[in-house]
Amino acid sequence: MKEVRHEQPHIIIESNSNKEIVIGIDDCELFDLIEEYSIKYTYKSQPTEARYYKIHFINKYRFETLLRAIKRIDRNEIERVYQLNN
Repeated sequence: MKEVRHEQPHIIIESNSNKEIVIGIDDCELFDLIEEYSIKYTYKSQPTEARYYKIHFINKYRFETLLRAIKRIDRNEIERVYQLNN
C-alpha cells in the first residue's frame, strides 16, 4: 500500500507501514465522536499520551473509503465538539 495522508482541522488520516489506515484526532471528545461514527468498521482504538488519539483500521478498508466517511461528518459539528474542551 502506498503511504498517503490527508489533513483537515483536528483530524489526520494516513496509511502506515503496517498497512493500516490510521485516523489521528487531537481531542478526546472528538475522538469519541469519530469512534462512534466509525463503529461500523473493524478497528482498534488507541488513546495515547501523545497529542493525537488514534483509531487503527484493519487493512481491508481503503484509504479513500475512510476519507469519504470522515468528510461526510459536518465540519461545524467537528468544530463544536472540539471546542467543548478547548
